[in-house]
Amino acid sequence: MRSALAAAFLAMLVAMLYRLNKNESELGRFAALTGEGEITRKWLEQHVFSYLPEVAGAAWDNTTSGPEVAATLARLVQEKKLSSEVKSTKVLLGEDHILHLTLNVDRREFTQHERTLIDVLFEPNSIHTDTDSV
Repeated sequence: MRSALAAAFLAMLVAMLYRLNKNESELGRFAALTGEGEITRKWLEQHVFSYLPEVAGAAWDNTTSGPEVAATLARLVQEKKLSSEVKSTKVLLGEDHILHLTLNVDRREFTQHERTLIDVLFEPNSIHTDTDSV
């Protein structure tokens, strides 16, 4: 009885490993990595630059935090959906730098992840915010 159970368990384990290997192979997870010599401008355009900066950053470190937020804001400013200005004021022993953002387009023009960020940074019905307000 023990031998039969051990054989059944072993057969089940082999079947599960075979199926896992087959599924992962079909997904390309066991494929060889791209060699340095194969990485060309065309390869970068296809595999890296085709993604939004914040998406590539989130994929790189598997998290969204300050760098991804900064990349999103920089891209939105570049696309003229936001305007930004840094105002400096003198304080006791130095300067205080405050980032001011202005919405240049209607909130409905933003994609879902952009809109989520906009709604967090800007008060409802407001088109202006700054780092002190946030």
